[in-house]
Amino acid sequence: MRKSRILVIDDEMAIRNMIRLALRSESKYEVMDAADCMQAKHILGEYLPDLIVLDWMLPGESGF
Repeated sequence: MRKSRILVIDDEMAIRNMIRLALRSESKYEVMDAADCMQAKHILGEYLPDLIVLDWMLPGESGF
């Protein structure tokens, strides 16, 4: 059975780390993270998540 894929996008490293660690503690999730929209777009080119956890107030480009 494939793990559910989650992409966490937030400019604050502490928040990304906290969410990533909490989700990875459950063995059923595969978690990737990105610090900004550009990095997220690059990841999305190769990684198709089932869920995206997104900070709407990203610097340089709105998460909305």
